[in-house]
Amino acid sequence: MAQILNARVMLVLGGTPAWAGDGSVQSNPRSIDDWRDYVGTVACRYGASITAYEVWNEANLQTFWKGTPAEMAELTKVAFEEIRRCNPSALVVAANTTSRATGSFGSFFPEYLEEMKKRGWPADAYSVHSYPSASGGADDRIKGISQFRSMLALAGAPFTTTFDTEINYGLAGLGEGKVDLTGANAMTLLARTYIDSARYGFGSTFWFVWTANPDSKFGIQFTGASSAEQRAWQTTHDWLVGAQYQRCFETPEGVVVCQFNKGADNFSLVWRGDVGSPTTATPAGYFAGLGSQACHLYGTCIGFSQFTEIPVGPMPQRISGPALGSGFAAPPQAAQPIAPPATKPAEATIVITGERATVNGKPGIVVNGVTTGLAEGDTVKVFARFPGQITFTEVTARPAVVNGAFTWKLETGKRTTVYITTMDGSVRSNRVIIQVA
Repeated sequence: MAQILNARVMLVLGGTPAWAGDGSVQSNPRSIDDWRDYVGTVACRYGASITAYEVWNEANLQTFWKGTPAEMAELTKVAFEEIRRCNPSALVVAANTTSRATGSFGSFFPEYLEEMKKRGWPADAYSVHSYPSASGGADDRIKGISQFRSMLALAGAPFTTTFDTEINYGLAGLGEGKVDLTGANAMTLLARTYIDSARYGFGSTFWFVWTANPDSKFGIQFTGASSAEQRAWQTTHDWLVGAQYQRCFETPEGVVVCQFNKGADNFSLVWRGDVGSPTTATPAGYFAGLGSQACHLYGTCIGFSQFTEIPVGPMPQRISGPALGSGFAAPPQAAQPIAPPATKPAEATIVITGERATVNGKPGIVVNGVTTGLAEGDTVKVFARFPGQITFTEVTARPAVVNGAFTWKLETGKRTTVYITTMDGSVRSNRVIIQVA
């Protein structure tokens, strides 16, 4: 079917047959040679018909993987070797992680990356499943992706392709029930997903899932009867395929403007807020500097003049056509050049990793952190827990943020669990567990 459609195939390699592990599909294979034989056989048999291989699905969740990060890194290394041997042009995508299960994401993924580093980074790409919480929208998806990329940067992963290999919205979990999303809300999230993927440079984004009948797990259904969703998909496809991303910025009024070109055609995709935000009219002539026509996800287009008010809300619109003059100011004010205004500050995040090290000539630990949205010189609080302790204790040292990063060290030979917060406690990092050497 893929060959008939001229589609590229990504094959997920895990999990484990009952005979090869402890009887569960989530287990680590008893013999690495069994894994090597399996991957090599598949790669050699199907050759170039498979474009990419993802080593494992959602390895941070025990639903899919019960082994250790080190064991998963070893499986990744062996898969990389076997795929290179038989299909050197195929992409090898590291074991996948979710971004919304923050506990397992924060504990498993940094350690997996450290183990990958020890093995020389045996992967061509990294992937995430960016499902937000049930009540979350497109902006929440981007927050999870930012955490994912911060962890890659903090671990020193080589700059490479990143994929979003599963995305939908409204999934139950994390204390929330499923949220059904239809009509304009579903259309908005479909379009924003692919616009944001282009904006943030994702190699591919896989909508999950297309089904013959509705699937009770997902908030947005994609079946033959999903007419609004299909309309949004087709319109977004027509906007983006073949287009070159230029830049995005946010106006003082909170309108996001993402600019593209497709051949000689320059256009902008604009929206304000996320699903649930109101749609309000912009001042007359607000988009006059961007074009003279507004097209909607429904496939309809309207022309406008310098005296037209354009309603803008969460659903993206395409602004194109000859510019009418200056924009982002209502006539009769003097013309002003359209330039990207200062964007709003990024939401603060803290991502940490930890490792064993020598501190002042003695056994110790080092915790490195990467932050977004914190000011230069801001201090953070460190909380640690040692064997025999039930609760975390704040330690005396408070590292300062320098160039978006910080380092904290401690003399100890004990197993240590650490997390970091801002001084007011409003932002909290993932937890890391640093084992005894």
